[in-house]
Amino acid sequence: MPEKIVIDGGPVLLVDTIDSSASVSIGIWVNVGSRDEGREEHGFSHFIEHMLFKGTRTRSAYDIALRIDQLGGEINGVTGKENTDCYVNVASQHYAVALDILIDMFCNAAFRNEDFTNEKLVILNEIDLSADDAEESAGDLFSRALWGNTSFGLPVLGERTNIENTSSEKLLGFYRRNYRPRDMVVSAAGHIEAEEFRRELERMIGSIDCPADEEAETHARIAPKPERQTAFSEREIEQVYFVCGIDTYGYRDERRYSLMLLNTIVGGSFSSRLFQNIREKTGLCYSIASGVNGFSDCGEFTINFSTTLENISPVLDLLNREIRRMKKGDIGEEELSMAKEHFKGSYLLASENVEWKMVRMALQEMMSGRLIPYDETLKKVESVSLDDLYETVDSVLNGSKFSFASVGPQGHSSLLRGFSFSF
Repeated sequence: MPEKIVIDGGPVLLVDTIDSSASVSIGIWVNVGSRDEGREEHGFSHFIEHMLFKGTRTRSAYDIALRIDQLGGEINGVTGKENTDCYVNVASQHYAVALDILIDMFCNAAFRNEDFTNEKLVILNEIDLSADDAEESAGDLFSRALWGNTSFGLPVLGERTNIENTSSEKLLGFYRRNYRPRDMVVSAAGHIEAEEFRRELERMIGSIDCPADEEAETHARIAPKPERQTAFSEREIEQVYFVCGIDTYGYRDERRYSLMLLNTIVGGSFSSRLFQNIREKTGLCYSIASGVNGFSDCGEFTINFSTTLENISPVLDLLNREIRRMKKGDIGEEELSMAKEHFKGSYLLASENVEWKMVRMALQEMMSGRLIPYDETLKKVESVSLDDLYETVDSVLNGSKFSFASVGPQGHSSLLRGFSFSF
């Protein structure tokens, strides 16, 4: 079993010891993401993630990159709607060096004016790059169509105007209020001993000059309310990129296990209904899939595909037909059993990856406050009945509540305006 250790005045430490591994994955997380930003702070969490890599009081950005390269390791950062993290994967004998670098990055980030100016340009380029990607743009449009013009519906990267107008003082203030050691979760998986890791972490944290407690910021999260809209963007491209979906269960809702199995059946695997009956049998689109995004207090079920302008209507007709079949009771015990085996096999394969284990522990701690045993998850999945699945079908596959968005060639929006799902 992974261990959870609460360090007095410091972070929560999570350790999953794997004696058979030759590597360690270490991540430092804060439970702050784009949904926690005020309107003028939009994009701050992502900007700060970038600044953590730009150097500390004692290390330059080059020093950080060179040292990790010398170890043969990997270092990266991720910003989401609910959390921000930086992580390192290294050979187990180098874990202390990797941890020292991560702690230094998170707690001693320099925020030099020159680095701030340069990184602002990098982020603006990243925003432009994302906008140039039609598939990413369709996803961003869908998020705004579903959740509206709120922090939950806006892109994690931020928007050009906000980033251009951001000052280093405002960004530094956000950092100081949200990135203190006591607000962090340190997660580590691999060939590492928990007590030894704890001593190293306490030694490193003890040397940090932390901001005063009264500067801390608390985020009272309120579950976002869906707005269920539609959105279109027309460009000089060949394909139509279409995303549709609905708000659904959050991470703390037990019904998410049934939803994961339904997703496998609908479009979450190569043998799924949508992939086989639309992509494989008709050839009307190259890609079609469904997916589930789970957040602490809400979630999303989505279906996405790309196709040509002349095929958009036939693909939507087939999509309607396939889901109507499922709603009429077309899913049987055998298909449910296959979905369970698919989940269990994928889950066990993933559990051999130390980075996956590190991420899993951190998300569980931040979303539910406890580490969920592997066996518990497998038992919850196995316990889903056909009746449970159809309750999820009725709740989630409700076309009247679906939002959708598309990016495609000129004239495609006229085919979609006024469209509604018939399931």
